Amino acid sequence: MKQMVKDLIRECPVESIVDYIVDRDGISEDERAETFSNYSSFVEDILGREPVESDFVMLGILYGDGGKSEKETSLYKKEELLSKTDRDSEIGKLSFEEVDALSDEETDRITLLYPVSKNHAYEYALWDEIIGYEVIRENVEEFGLVPFVSEIIYKMTYFGFDEEELAEIREAVSITMSELDKARELPDEEREKVVFSAERSAAYFSFQDNRPFEEKERERIEDCKNAIKDKIIEFRTVMRYIDEI
Repeated sequence: MKQMVKDLIRECPVESIVDYIVDRDGISEDERAETFSNYSSFVEDILGREPVESDFVMLGILYGDGGKSEKETSLYKKEELLSKTDRDSEIGKLSFEEVDALSDEETDRITLLYPVSKNHAYEYALWDEIIGYEVIRENVEEFGLVPFVSEIIYKMTYFGFDEEELAEIREAVSITMSELDKARELPDEEREKVVFSAERSAAYFSFQDNRPFEEKERERIEDCKNAIKDKIIEFRTVMRYIDEI
């Protein structure tokens, strides 16, 4: 039977959620009582809501063996996941040892491969929509129920527990993204005036990386290899569960 985020929240004790978030954020014991009160009220509110169903599915990705060191609950549009995933991608055939042995040229080439459709941010989504996102039970069990639920709730409450304030933030982000989309359509010279590249940002904030080119290049290649490892983990996770979507 299809399950959604709300079903998982119902199964997960508030105490476990608070323990996870307190540990994640390093919240002091002095703040624990207030934290517990906030999340208890939040969960009670959420469980009283009617979920909005959509074409989205959440998957827990265990990145611990790749470049990232954390778990992540990622949101995908089901239609995109099914239609845009390159099931035969060479990403899925690589081992971590083979990634470590890649030449710089091959590293740059493979870094540009995206065999899985992009995941979607949901920090700004309506709470009624988030609790209606579909989940896959086997994936939740692999990831861990408490971390899965806690990561979602952490993002839902990242900007606080007041949904009216969240609506204001959501509107501001929407306006910003709209302006950025318009900027992307400008000619190159005009776009450079309004969109900061990494180099322009560094210059603006007076940050200069004066390390030798070879050192910076080694770091860049290492970062790219870690990113490839993350793509391998994500791809393998998606492929394990794609036929259940």
